[in-house]
Amino acid sequence: PGRAEVRTAPSFDDPTRVDLARETKQALAYPVVSRAVARESHGSVQVLLDANALDDAVRGAVAPLARLAGYTFLGVDPRTFEPVFERTVGGAVLPFDELPSQARHLVAIGALSVRALHATFPHDDARTAEGVVVVDDADLHLDAATCRSLVPALRESLPGVQWILASTSPEVALPCEPCEVLALRRMPESSEIRLYEGDQAVVH
Repeated sequence: PGRAEVRTAPSFDDPTRVDLARETKQALAYPVVSRAVARESHGSVQVLLDANALDDAVRGAVAPLARLAGYTFLGVDPRTFEPVFERTVGGAVLPFDELPSQARHLVAIGALSVRALHATFPHDDARTAEGVVVVDDADLHLDAATCRSLVPALRESLPGVQWILASTSPEVALPCEPCEVLALRRMPESSEIRLYEGDQAVVH
């Protein structure tokens, strides 16, 4: 009660939307572009401070998620404004478009969530802002080990967010307390769908 509701347009599974990669790259590059525009137009110190704070928030939110896939977000190329990442093993530097699907998926969750929080609370630190983020098919493109580490990484990424994850993978729920898990199960030879909570959800 009394909290602002965070709403965001992008959907991670809606094929009718524009390319999710483009939106993610825009979210990653926005702080850098804002800072460059402010400097070119002799913008106020406050505009520069806001852009710096948003850049810190984006980096902080993306870091634990990119790390799950074995990458580090280096920032935005000043010539092309393309987000670039470094592979943890081997040190190869890649633009966002050349990352594997798993890495792009994880980075998108962090970057687009920060963008939504910043749009709702423009004067607050997006990394500590409170909100609700729903991720459908949370295990999409993720291997089992990454699924098991997803919830802790999300909590580190945006600690003020209540994450609601829909998944068919039990691996995603392993780090959760039983009271945090709900399971829907279609009964055999029936159209009935039953809801299980707590300990029952864990075994169903």
